Amino acid sequence: VGFSTETEEDAIIPFIPQLRAQATRAFANFVDYAILNTDSTTGTGNINYKGANTSAAPTSRFLFAGGNGMRYLALITNTRLLTNAQGGVPTLAMLRSARFNLISSLNAYGIDPSLLMYIVDPYTYGKMLQIDEVLNAMVNGRGSTVNDGLIPAIDGSPIFPSSELALTDSTGYALADGTGTLGQIVIAVKPAWKVGYIRQVNTDVSYIPWNDMYVLTMTARFAIGKKDTTACGLIYNVNVS
Repeated sequence: VGFSTETEEDAIIPFIPQLRAQATRAFANFVDYAILNTDSTTGTGNINYKGANTSAAPTSRFLFAGGNGMRYLALITNTRLLTNAQGGVPTLAMLRSARFNLISSLNAYGIDPSLLMYIVDPYTYGKMLQIDEVLNAMVNGRGSTVNDGLIPAIDGSPIFPSSELALTDSTGYALADGTGTLGQIVIAVKPAWKVGYIRQVNTDVSYIPWNDMYVLTMTARFAIGKKDTTACGLIYNVNVS
């Protein structure tokens, strides 16, 4: 990121620390995006690029080479982990069904809720606030969504809304033009996924005197690894309208 010396001189607040903070947050958001969405397919079969008339640009962020992400595992590698919401809203029964899909002959991931986490797009999270069991909480007592406005956990597993999950079509694939209308819920097995850093996020701000400008550069090296092919489930085709 390049910016002129005048930008720093004329800013009301110290501009370089602000830019560094914003860029660091953007980089952290990308790490979340990579874990959730990456797919090395360059053509229209990419889970983030359905309906495109051309192949993905080489700089597309979903072409991260450090390993395929969580959605890819359920949508491509092991479709047994998929739960089709059939255009309906999230229910407790639906979430439990998807959770117990994680049980296989090798691992009983769905048994222990402390090993699991739910990651949802913001629109689906809004619908989850209306799940009868969490809305009621013994007729709107302490812990009900109508009082707290939050769903901290389902069956003991934490829930994290993330803007890094896009709305999709009815197949769970994101559309190239960003016009998806249906939500999704990722159910991840926490100890079965690892993000390995060879280089943590580094930032450098250098002054280029012959251009009278600063350049902020950020780099990192990391990869995504999963223990097996039952490490993540996905609920798709969720009604968020």
